[in-house]
Amino acid sequence: MSLKPGQRAEVEALARLFRCPRCASESLAWNFPASLKRLPEEGALNCSGCQTSYPLRDGILDCLAGAAQREVITPFQRLMQFPPIAAVYETYWRPLGFFIASSSSFRRFAADLIERIEPDARTNILDLACGPGLFACPLAARTPGWVIALDLSLPMLRRARRNALRQGLQNILFVRGNAFSVPFRSEAIEAVLCSGALHLFDRPESALAEIARILPRQGRFVCQTTLRPKHSAGLASFLHHIIRFGFFESAEKLNELLQRSGIQVDLAWRRRIIHAFQARRL
Repeated sequence: MSLKPGQRAEVEALARLFRCPRCASESLAWNFPASLKRLPEEGALNCSGCQTSYPLRDGILDCLAGAAQREVITPFQRLMQFPPIAAVYETYWRPLGFFIASSSSFRRFAADLIERIEPDARTNILDLACGPGLFACPLAARTPGWVIALDLSLPMLRRARRNALRQGLQNILFVRGNAFSVPFRSEAIEAVLCSGALHLFDRPESALAEIARILPRQGRFVCQTTLRPKHSAGLASFLHHIIRFGFFESAEKLNELLQRSGIQVDLAWRRRIIHAFQARRL
């Protein structure tokens, strides 16, 4: 099935959201076959600035290819690289972990986060650290525009793409990328959702600075992270020091970090150690 002229222009317009993660050039162009579905599956995104070509294979754009820097992968993040973990993450790992941390339903919580993004009004949404598509797929089903699902883990992205194809979703672009140097132009992304990952990043302040950079004025940021429990019988210290499952010390310290990054929290809510907030770029 070939693209109609208007659909091809829509796909090509995706390139205008990107900038090269290697040289920060905005001179990027798609190279893909003349015959393809609405969602690109094979090809490349080419930078005329540094001549780097970012391959698009099996519907996943690899923006780490040729990148000058690599994200530090913590032991916990490394677990997410294993296909068996990706296989159980959606059905068992995330819902069970969320319930233990919050004593509440992950499904209801996720639906609330999606509503706060206001997907019906967006032309593009970034799901940062998308995992197997727990948020990217419902967002794509709601928005008239594009969802860009970005993650470090290829196994997670492959599973997310299979989920999207199974649901017939053709408006998600899957991207392997680095949270510390996201491959998007400044002020190009209307809304960013990051659930269950900010506390796992080796340098959360760098990720927040990137989120602030790519959001326009009043652009929306919706996030769920974790706060350090007051009493955990040593479990929190074990998680932090052994597998680098991070915690923010308090909501106040997190807000200070957000403010320094140029992000203003408008609304926050908490269930035990689960902390979520809706924010905007200052």
